[in-house]
Amino acid sequence: MSHVVFPKLGLDLLMNRAAFSIFGKEIYWYGIIIAVGFALAVLYAMTHAKSFGLTGDQVVDYLIWGTVFAIIGARLYYVIFSFDSYKNDLLSIFYIWEGGIAIYGAVIGAFASGFVVSKIKKLNRYKIFDLAAIGFLIGQIVGRWGNFVNAEAYGKAFASQNVADLPFWAMGIGYTSVTYVHPIFLYESLWNLLGLIVIFLLIKPHISFGGEILVFYVGWYGFGRFFTEGLRGGDELYFFSTNIRVSQMLSVLLFLTSVAIFIWKFTHKEKTGPFGMSKVTVFLKGTTMIRKVPYLYPEAAAETEETEDASSPEDENGDVSDEAPDAPEASEEETAEGNTEEDIPAENEDATGEGDEEPSAADGKEETGGPAEESPVTEEETK
Repeated sequence: MSHVVFPKLGLDLLMNRAAFSIFGKEIYWYGIIIAVGFALAVLYAMTHAKSFGLTGDQVVDYLIWGTVFAIIGARLYYVIFSFDSYKNDLLSIFYIWEGGIAIYGAVIGAFASGFVVSKIKKLNRYKIFDLAAIGFLIGQIVGRWGNFVNAEAYGKAFASQNVADLPFWAMGIGYTSVTYVHPIFLYESLWNLLGLIVIFLLIKPHISFGGEILVFYVGWYGFGRFFTEGLRGGDELYFFSTNIRVSQMLSVLLFLTSVAIFIWKFTHKEKTGPFGMSKVTVFLKGTTMIRKVPYLYPEAAAETEETEDASSPEDENGDVSDEAPDAPEASEEETAEGNTEEDIPAENEDATGEGDEEPSAADGKEETGGPAEESPVTEEETK
C-alpha cells in the first residue's frame, strides 16, 4: 500500500500497488500503466506508418526487436551503474520483475535495434527513428504515472515542510509522518506532453530533414531530464565511483548534441550531412508529410556517393536516383500557389522520371516503366 497526499489539492490517497490477482499471481498497476503507454505508442506508430514511408509489416518488425532490446537495455543500464547491488549474486541480474530498469537504457536499446534492422532490411533508418521518437514520448507521458502508483522516483523534500509554504502541486508521502516532496513523475509527464505538442504543431509540419524529430526529442527530453534528475530524492544512479549522476551527464550530452545538429543544419542548408540531412532545402509549400517522404528518407543511405551511383529502377528496396519525383508537376493549382521549380534541387532539374522508380518509401513498390506513379500522393491529398 502507498499513502500519497496532495494537501493543497485536498487529495489523500491510499493506493494498493496490486490491481488484482490471477490464480494467486498479483498484477500490479505499474505494469498495467506501462502496458497502456506502450499500446498507445504502438497504435500511433501503426496508424501513422505511411506518413513516414513505412508499411505496417515493417513497423511490426521494428517493434518486435525494439521491444526486446529496449528491455535488455533498460535492465543493463541499471545494472551497470548499480553493480554493487548484484556483484555478490550475479543471477539476480536477471530478476527484472524485482525492479531496476532505466528509461535511458530502453531508449538506447530500442534505437540501436532500429539501426541494425534498418541495415539488414536496407531501409532508411531515420524513418523509424522519427516515428519511434514520437512513440517514446507517448509512452513516457503515460508510463511515468506508474511511479506515482508505487510512490517511487519522487524528488527531494521541500525546504519548508509547512503546508502553508508549499506550492499547490507538492506531494506528501508516508504514513505516520508525511514528507512533502517534488512529484518528479508529474514534472516529467507534463514536460513530455509539452514536447509532444511542440512536435505536432511546429516540428512535424515543417520537418526539413530526416531524423529531425529524433534530434528534437533527445534534446527536449535531455534538457528536462537534467533538471528533474537533479531533484531526485535518493534513488538516482551515479557514474561508477564519482558523484556525477549518470542520467544528468547523459542528458547534457544529448542536449548539446541536439543543439549542435540543429545549428549545423541551419548553417549548411545546401549540404548533406548527419541525421539524414537532405539536399532539398525548400519543400513544396503546404504539402503533406507523405509527399516529403522521398526527399526526407531516400532509401539505402542515398547521401553516400557509392549508393547514389548504384541506384537503379530494378532496386527492390526503392533506392533513390538523382532524379526528383514528378509529384511537384502534378498540379497546376500548386504551381500557381508558388510551387515552382525552385522547390526542387538543382541537380534534379533534368529529371524525366522515364523508366525510373518513384522514390516513395511509403509503398516500396517498383516502377514498371513510364512516368513516376503519383497515385499515393493524389490519394493522400484527397483525404
